[in-house]
Amino acid sequence: MNVRRLVALLLMAGSGMVAEARAQTLPTDNPVIRGIWMEGMDHSQLETLAHSLLDVIGPRLTGTPGMRVANDWAVSTLNGWGIEARNEQYGTWRGWERGCTVTRPRRPR
Repeated sequence: MNVRRLVALLLMAGSGMVAEARAQTLPTDNPVIRGIWMEGMDHSQLETLAHSLLDVIGPRLTGTPGMRVANDWAVSTLNGWGIEARNEQYGTWRGWERGCTVTRPRRPR
């Protein structure tokens, strides 16, 4: 019985936080800050960008093919937004690619 009350209490508290977050307002009349706020709240591309980098491209360690793919993706994305971008050579890195790691039990001899 106590567990049910606790769960009900947690659900009510959580729903209040969600309603409060949706009702959040910006306490300023500054048009620049208001414009930044509205851009972030109404036009955010965070999920799309994060999906591309984290789920599609994946790990981007220095010298790996993933790093080159991520660099090319960033340049393409920025150019698509009308921002001039290009890859720059910064240092020399030996390329490498980590293969699959498989742990197998040893066979008895």
